Amino acid sequence: MTQVNLLPTEVREGQKSRRALAAVILAVGAAVFLLLFIYTLQTARLANANHKLAAQQALNQGLQTQIDSLQQFAQLKAEVALRQTLTQQALTNQVRWSGVLRDISMVIPNQMWLTSMNATVSDTLQGGAAATPGAPPVVGAQTLVGTIQFQGVASDNPTIALWLSRLVRVNGWENSWLSSAQKIVQDPLHPSASKVQFSSSVDLAYPATVQGSKQ
Repeated sequence: MTQVNLLPTEVREGQKSRRALAAVILAVGAAVFLLLFIYTLQTARLANANHKLAAQQALNQGLQTQIDSLQQFAQLKAEVALRQTLTQQALTNQVRWSGVLRDISMVIPNQMWLTSMNATVSDTLQGGAAATPGAPPVVGAQTLVGTIQFQGVASDNPTIALWLSRLVRVNGWENSWLSSAQKIVQDPLHPSASKVQFSSSVDLAYPATVQGSKQ
């Protein structure tokens, strides 16, 4: 059945305009609501991020306070390390001569006595090879640091040989050497009671130093 709208044209156009306006208002309202929802969501996310940032900043501040309180211990550790380095440098190639004299008294044969002794210690290590160019030399048992020279008088040559063999028994003493030996007559009335005047030496290796003896 065909429907016929008997309303005037002006009325029909007014109804269409109102319906269109209502649709536009509804669409605008939906858009505004959506924008408000998105704004509220982003505001909540921003507030959450700011809260986390504030918490992290507070944690960082607490950690920094702890670091600052421990800084004095780091400085103390650095000072201790520096003092240890200075001590090691001060003891480099240092020989305890009281121990040297004790060792000599223990190894010298009965039929022999010393008339003089001269010792030298080098400021640089001999025989130590550097691990890398420019690095400190690597020291070891065979690294030589000095020499002791002896002059003395013995009853005979076997006594001197015994002396040389005993020298290298001392820890850190290497390469005992006889430089010269000459028979002398001290009493012309008893030429058979002649003695042997000699010069000898022995090298000091790293174990003979204060540092080397501790390793």
